Amino acid sequence: MSNPNAITVKFSNPRIDEASFNESLYGPKILEGVLSAFDNASGIFTVRVKNLDYDVDPLSDPHFKLVTPWNYLD
Repeated sequence: MSNPNAITVKFSNPRIDEASFNESLYGPKILEGVLSAFDNASGIFTVRVKNLDYDVDPLSDPHFKLVTPWNYLD
């Protein structure tokens, strides 16, 4: 069951920069997950996809996108 208060984002898979990127092994180039933490000092989000956590910098990731509507956050 999903959390109705979760904030969902899309972001670049950090493994796509690897020379031997294999979509069947590492997943799609764009991942979708739930925000689980934010580091104010560095501006890095922690995003959970299934059971894995990824550190995402929204300013340097061209594919970072908020999926949850802004009006939902009010």
